[in-house]
Parts: sequence; C-alpha cells; structure tokens
Amino acid sequence: MSFPIRVSLCLLTLSLGVLCPATAQSQSVLNPSTVSEVNDLAATLVAAASEEEQERLLARKPDLMNSSLLAALKALANPFVQKGDYAEALRITQLAARIAERIGDRAGLGYVLIDLGSINNRRNRMTQALECYQKSLTVFEEVGDKKGKMRALKGIGRAYELQNIFDKALEYYEKSLAISEEIGDKSFTASVLNNLG
Repeated sequence: MSFPIRVSLCLLTLSLGVLCPATAQSQSVLNPSTVSEVNDLAATLVAAASEEEQERLLARKPDLMNSSLLAALKALANPFVQKGDYAEALRITQLAARIAERIGDRAGLGYVLIDLGSINNRRNRMTQALECYQKSLTVFEEVGDKKGKMRALKGIGRAYELQNIFDKALEYYEKSLAISEEIGDKSFTASVLNNLG
C-alpha cells in the first residue's frame, strides 16, 4: 500500500471517530466539517517548512488546537514509524507535544510522550526513550490516568529490556501488569505477559 493511501486511511479512521487513547476519554463528537478542518490543519502543519510557519498556521486556527488535532498528528506520524522514517515521525510527534503543552492537555501530553519514547526506542536512543517514558509516568500520576500509567510503565520496561537490564525490565513490566489486571484490560495484560515471557 502506498504511503499517501496509508495517510488517507489514517485520516479516515480519525474522521470516523477511531481515536488514539490520548483523545478517547475527552473527545466529543465533531461534525464532519470540523473533522475535515482538523485533518487539513494537521496535514498543513506537517508540510510546513519551519516551526515559525507552524506557529503562524496555529495562530490562524486557535479553535482547532485540541485533542482532535493531537489525534490527527498521531495518525500522520504512524506511517512514518511503520516505514522506519523515525526522523519524520519524531518531528511530527514533537509538534504534537508542543501543542499538547500549549493547550494544557496533560493526558494528551502523556500519550504523546509515550509515542516519543517508542520512537526513541526504535532509534536505539535509550536515554531519551527512558526520559520520555518517565515524564509520561509523572504526568499520568498527576492526572490519575491508570491506563496511561500502565502504558508508561510498560514502555520503561521495554527500554530497559532493549538495554539488557532485565531486572529493571521485570520490575516495570510487573508494575504495568498489576495495573492492567486491576483495571481488567485483558489485551494489555496479554501484551505485558508476552514481554515478561
């Protein structure tokens, strides 16, 4: 499947209401024209030549700076992660982090930080990955988001596993497992058990 088609499918899933965990809790249903505006803004921001240009675009559409824009940016970053273009995925995800901070979406920022950690894991930049996961863990503890906390703990475990620091990896995987069992997330429990195995 070609890259433009994958981007279109990502944006289509967003417009149908399939959102990332960061936005699922606070997302209200948007009308189709607003969804289209958000998707267009996200694509324009990604295509912008500089941060200054991005800032000008955002200043023109302050009403669209919300969790839906974060989801649209995530949808645009995912194909770059899948094809191994981590520099571009990182650039888009860092933009999402700046927007989350600007609008004060703490939970959204936590999930974006997990994405940044994952990208850094794939780039073999474990110090940066751990820093992102630790920051996300702090955010989720502040806002009381158990699902986010469980994901951050798993990310930390994965970063330690990739460095062959297995005792620390086990410690964080077990903490993540405890939360996933507590909240009854069977799919995530299976994923963590796979990592523990």
